[in-house]
Amino acid sequence: MDERQRQRRTENIANRRLFRRTIILMVIFGILAFIPLLGKLWNLQITRHDELEEMAIEQQTSTLSVAASRGSIYDTNGNVLAISSTVYDVIISPKAIVDAQSSLDQQKEDALKSGKNAAAYDKDVKALVISGMAEILGLSESSLEEKCSDTNSQYKRLASKVEPDVSDAVRAYIDENGLTGCIYLQPTTKRYYPYSTLASQIIGFTNDNGGAYGLEASFDQDLSGKEGLVVTAQNARGTDLLNFFQDYYDAKDGSDLHLTIDANIQTMCESVLKAAVDRYYVQDGGFVIAMRCTDGAVLGMASSPSYDLNNYATVTDSNLLEKIETDAQEILKQDEEKAQAWAERIADGEELEPYTPLTAEEARSQAYAKAINTMWRNKAINDTYEPGSTFKTLVLAATLEEGLTNLDDTFYCSGQVQVADAIIHCARSSGHGTQDLATAVGHSCNPAFIALGQRLGAERFYHYLEAFGIVTADGSPAATNIDLPGESASIVWPFDSFGPVELATASFGQRLQVTPIQLISAINTVIDGGYYYQPHVVDYVEDADGNITYSADTAPLRQVISESTSAICRDILEGAVANGLIGKNAYHEGYRIGGKTGTSEVLDPEDEGHRIVSFMGFAPANNPQVIVLLALDHPLSVGSTATYKGSMTTPGGDYISGGNLAAPVASDLIVDILDYLNYGKQYTADSMMGADVLVPSLVGMTLSDAEETCVEQGFAYTVEGQGDSESTVTAQTARAGSYIPEGSQLVLYIGDATPPAAVTVPDVVGMTPERVEEVLNEAGLYLRATGTPGNSEGIRAYSQSPAALDSARPGSVITVTFRDTSETEDESAGLD
Repeated sequence: MDERQRQRRTENIANRRLFRRTIILMVIFGILAFIPLLGKLWNLQITRHDELEEMAIEQQTSTLSVAASRGSIYDTNGNVLAISSTVYDVIISPKAIVDAQSSLDQQKEDALKSGKNAAAYDKDVKALVISGMAEILGLSESSLEEKCSDTNSQYKRLASKVEPDVSDAVRAYIDENGLTGCIYLQPTTKRYYPYSTLASQIIGFTNDNGGAYGLEASFDQDLSGKEGLVVTAQNARGTDLLNFFQDYYDAKDGSDLHLTIDANIQTMCESVLKAAVDRYYVQDGGFVIAMRCTDGAVLGMASSPSYDLNNYATVTDSNLLEKIETDAQEILKQDEEKAQAWAERIADGEELEPYTPLTAEEARSQAYAKAINTMWRNKAINDTYEPGSTFKTLVLAATLEEGLTNLDDTFYCSGQVQVADAIIHCARSSGHGTQDLATAVGHSCNPAFIALGQRLGAERFYHYLEAFGIVTADGSPAATNIDLPGESASIVWPFDSFGPVELATASFGQRLQVTPIQLISAINTVIDGGYYYQPHVVDYVEDADGNITYSADTAPLRQVISESTSAICRDILEGAVANGLIGKNAYHEGYRIGGKTGTSEVLDPEDEGHRIVSFMGFAPANNPQVIVLLALDHPLSVGSTATYKGSMTTPGGDYISGGNLAAPVASDLIVDILDYLNYGKQYTADSMMGADVLVPSLVGMTLSDAEETCVEQGFAYTVEGQGDSESTVTAQTARAGSYIPEGSQLVLYIGDATPPAAVTVPDVVGMTPERVEEVLNEAGLYLRATGTPGNSEGIRAYSQSPAALDSARPGSVITVTFRDTSETEDESAGLD
């Protein structure tokens, strides 16, 4: 190979190397150039895919929300407590106003050019909008002028949720003046509360965000439902393409709440509470709860002060309005003190900004906000308080259940007792002397209950606090978990701090705090067979299709004490009312009411006379159906008496105690509820004597008239047969013109129903008065009692006329003679 060939070969090799290097560099630089592009593509297609897809959908489609109808709230009888109705927002489109004016101006110009009458086009659209809406909506023309000036906007709200008469006036004005598109009505919903103030703290209210308070808030998800959508394709200008694409997603209406609350019983609760607050000059309101004993259903729950659900930000309570003014003055006084302290700090050389004092209006605004919060609070669940002697019911049940006391037990009260280094007084400073268990309960004797608490000891005491729902298993504060928002938990000493003095004071309900709903649930356990029920106000939730999506669990959660212990407690508590002791003001002839009073001292540095007076009552005592807890917080006190240490009287002269103030109010409520629920009166042998009344003639009346007559004359009644309120009463028992005990139950027959021709008189000899009345009522007969009066446990039926197994007409009166068998047995033993 010559030199030229060798040189050419070398050059070819070099060229190939250069080519290869060029290709490699091109590939490398190409790759490097595409990396940012690939990154950008990755970012657009992967990382931001969802975001960009959403933006594209927003640009290419328009969506219109379809409001779901909010569910209603009903009481236990189907009365509407809360309902939503269609109302309208009034909207203007400043852009449409400009466009409409331009169109009119063009039409006017065209008419003039063609020689036509242009008067129809000679109007000022904006002026029409401003003047009309100012008049109908009561708005200022200046504010409307400002809204109309934003000519790029198609949406300016003038008024929200206007009433039908206003929306009708707006609609008519639009039609009369050809303002379609310039003014329009946008449908929405508004919440209405037909009963205004009724059960306000239970129901609560809504705002623009949905449920804000009460059941409206806690069941908001159920009530509000789910909004629907209308999705429509649109072009680049934002114009809907109705024929191109449109999709509908139906709204799902909210579910309805059906409550255990009875509007009639709720009205009774609120009425008696308000009357008591006014009569006894109560400073800090009060509460009352009425519960069905057999399942924990709340029939009524009232808290004072109250408010109007339709105007929930307006204070109307007279006592609260007065308090606003005094609170505003106190706020100003505190602010002046703060300003003075601030000035002193500046004078001492601190570099501080000048202090800006509150104005009178600002102080009043703060006081008003405080008042609103006060009236919104449901004292029955949001607040805790020292229960006082009503708590003794739990201590009684616990010691009886543990076998640490019995009806033959005795206690001595000197008026005070020393526990460790503390001297604890009884309400009666002179003491009660020696007394048995039932009498000690009737006297509400503190030393006696201190002794019972000491027998229990701290460990067992805490065990029963847990069992009655006052603390949790680890001793922490507990709550009932009622289906209402904002429930507070109890305030109780930790177990390791539960010394002898704490045990003593807790035994009579002082220095520990519970919520009212917690206490009534616990006491209901004591008097209803020992069974603890979950308190609740919502019975069930029903969706828009009629399906039950939630139903309250009415089975007992646990049994705390035995039924026999519960029966003893009922008897003792009935005796506390019927036997002329502290609970005597709760006594009503013909109604078997048991109960316990409470008077607790509040550690209030501004008022040493601050008391919370309360009463817990239940009826009928032998078969409890209704339990009531009522309390009045801080009746105004003006003096003291010598007999009872630290006691006070109201300006009206009423001695401040649970027995004097709360017991008669609560028992009146119990009687009203029993009458409303059609529970007949229950007489002892003593009270039944001489209580006969004339039976009215009801045959031929309509059923509604006959029922009204029964109620007016104090008779309970039942109806036999099929029909309605306009059906004619064809027969009755008892017979018209006969005399039967007051409050007895009549039977009204309608339709094809007829009374039996005759009944067999049952044998009632040896039975208690209560059992005699029950057996005779079941047979369609009435009781006239004679013989030994009184409430002794030994009273039994001694003889009867007509005799057992005789035939009698339905509605006949059976005369039964009663004797105190315990006295007879004692006399017989004495003769030996």
